[in-house]
Amino acid sequence: MKQISEKLIKEELFQTFDNNFSESELDTIIAFYETQAGQKTLKINAVLKEILTSALINKHLLDLKTKMIQRYNEIK
Repeated sequence: MKQISEKLIKEELFQTFDNNFSESELDTIIAFYETQAGQKTLKINAVLKEILTSALINKHLLDLKTKMIQRYNEIK
């Protein structure tokens, strides 16, 4: 099942890139990610994704908590 999922994800990614970038643009992107700066970008993007996801979850939880307290105060 895991292999099927990975295959589907790769196919979807391929199709997305194919639909949005020319061959020349893809060559440029690949060349960039083969550089030291490109490799660093990949590492930093993974960390940034985790940080941003956590920040968004915390913000939404705080908003939800505030709304719940307001609603509780309205009905008591």
